[in-house]
Amino acid sequence: MHARVGLTSLLAVTAALVLAACERQGAGDDQTTGSVTQEEAQASRQGWPAAAGAHLDSGNAAFSAKNHLEALRHYQAILELEGAPKGAMVAAYFGVYMTQAALGDTVAAGAAAAKLQELVPNASLLHGNPMMGDSARPAPMPPNDSIHRGRGE
Repeated sequence: MHARVGLTSLLAVTAALVLAACERQGAGDDQTTGSVTQEEAQASRQGWPAAAGAHLDSGNAAFSAKNHLEALRHYQAILELEGAPKGAMVAAYFGVYMTQAALGDTVAAGAAAAKLQELVPNASLLHGNPMMGDSARPAPMPPNDSIHRGRGE
């Protein structure tokens, strides 16, 4: 139980860090990676549609339970929301990246990392893709359908 809570907290904190980097203008390799409180993570969701927050929470819970296909469905649901704010998109693509990496689909994980880099070009936390064995930058983004693999369609 504590491991599940810990992983969910880690995902929430990581998403908040990516969101914070997204909102900083001119962020570069000098950005810090200090701790983010639960309150700060929740505050970063202000203005999100309720469905985006619900899908992110459900996706994080499914990921923590190692139910990666269910997590992927929730993260993808955020990407399909009409008018989802940039912060929600960043969190969703990060979830897709982590989930596809856990499923072993390095192409789809790389595609999600590339979308993150597109959305937050100056976020040093996104430079390189160590889970994919890349120390520089994510590979060029393959066709959009590779991000959606594993949907069971």
